[in-house]
Amino acid sequence: MDNAPYHSVQVDKAPNKYAPNRDMIEWLRRKGVEVSEKLHKVDLFSLIEKHRPQEKTFRVDRRLVEFGHPVLRLPPYKCDLSPI
Repeated sequence: MDNAPYHSVQVDKAPNKYAPNRDMIEWLRRKGVEVSEKLHKVDLFSLIEKHRPQEKTFRVDRRLVEFGHPVLRLPPYKCDLSPI
């Protein structure tokens, strides 16, 4: 799998530090973290950093694994592995 944008759509992507507060709070609550509406963005983002998964999960990878196909992601800019 190469690094094309349509191959790299993440499942439940964590919000970045520029995301609106409501998106941060919603993501944290989906992860089961009790959070106050009054927290500042810096505090919300530190909670997100603590609860962010170690590895990224991609939508296409999940779909391929459902059908029994192994997924091998290529490192970016390795022309010898990806001749395109």
